[in-house]
Amino acid sequence: MGRKINIMVTTWRYHWDNVTKTFYTKPLAPQVNIEDCEQLDTLFVKINDNRQIEHIYEGRISDVRIIGDKIYFNVNLKAKLDSPPPGIPLLKLTKSGWYIHELDEEVPQEDPYLPPFFKSLKTENDWEQFEHDVHVVLKLLGINNIRKFYKQRGHADGIFRIGNLVVIYDATLGDLKEKEKQIENYINSLRGDSYRFEQDSEWGIKNYTKHVWIIKRDENTRRFRISDDIVVKVVSIDSLMRLYKKRLVEIDDEDELVRRLIDIEKE
Repeated sequence: MGRKINIMVTTWRYHWDNVTKTFYTKPLAPQVNIEDCEQLDTLFVKINDNRQIEHIYEGRISDVRIIGDKIYFNVNLKAKLDSPPPGIPLLKLTKSGWYIHELDEEVPQEDPYLPPFFKSLKTENDWEQFEHDVHVVLKLLGINNIRKFYKQRGHADGIFRIGNLVVIYDATLGDLKEKEKQIENYINSLRGDSYRFEQDSEWGIKNYTKHVWIIKRDENTRRFRISDDIVVKVVSIDSLMRLYKKRLVEIDDEDELVRRLIDIEKE
């Protein structure tokens, strides 16, 4: 027997981080036994009208009581989660209701959505392999118009365009301080209305949102500097992994993906 948990999914406003009490009607909670539900860990899931996950919290419920056809309870949040726990059917996370789910704890809880090589990105010490794997991650995100640069260590690894966004990226295992001169070169290469490749071809980038990404393993994603209209960001591998998973379960079109990439520090 596995461990049972409550899963509570709703579209209601202010849930779950701005409520302390709420309720479900009995038809939305057919599996619930109020005698033991307070003893279970709880996932609080907020979805939008398109059944896309907006946020997930873990915590507990208390003071469960039935009044008429409603089950009332207090909400006690513990932590916000970056992504759903592995092994839970997507339907239970994207349809309004109160469910009881039994986790199979005898089976290692590997995330079924993440490719196996994502693990090596967290430990890889070969800079060439790290750069290659980052390029693959970007393609898995749905970025198809991407050019990889096959150059010596210390240069940008590539450039991509998607929607109205253009990004020069550099995946590195080194110290950020060592990148200052290169970052300036990356910025300068984006200043014009076009980006020229060595093969005498070019991309038009006039009126694009222009970014430089320094992709690292052990850094928080953040804005690093801004030069005119060009934004330099340090981008964590963890942010890319989270966005990859959200693309599978939440993001339905390219415009939404572009918005998420532009605001990658929020992922």
